[in-house]
Amino acid sequence: METLDHVTISTNNLEATRQFYCDVLGMKKGFRPETIAARVPGLWLYTSDDKPRLHIIVSEDILPQGSAAVNHFAFNARDCDKFLRRLDTHGISFRGSHLPEIEIYQVFFYDPQGIMIEVNFRGTERPRAILDGEDKAVSA
Repeated sequence: METLDHVTISTNNLEATRQFYCDVLGMKKGFRPETIAARVPGLWLYTSDDKPRLHIIVSEDILPQGSAAVNHFAFNARDCDKFLRRLDTHGISFRGSHLPEIEIYQVFFYDPQGIMIEVNFRGTERPRAILDGEDKAVSA
């Protein structure tokens, strides 16, 4: 693990949530990959370092107030293949997702408390199969 990458929150009111984080905290709406936008409505908000640090997704479910609306948190890491072997060694099921337009491979899994964790592998840290041109998801 290297750094915390972003936090994702769920909302029933995308516009009010966008206004709050943009108007009150000074974040700016920015690029969001179409491979994500096509599956899940929402937006990415960027901080002054031009990084998408807050991801907001729309939920049709009635959401609890407070920290229960946090959907997941994400880390940046190195050596995806080694990390996937580690998950396998510990019997951790995961879902992988490749976002080729921004050269990221994402791994999603749950901790013992049921909190979703995302680990991102960028550029040459993605799975060897993807780097070798076999643009396919790796999952267990």
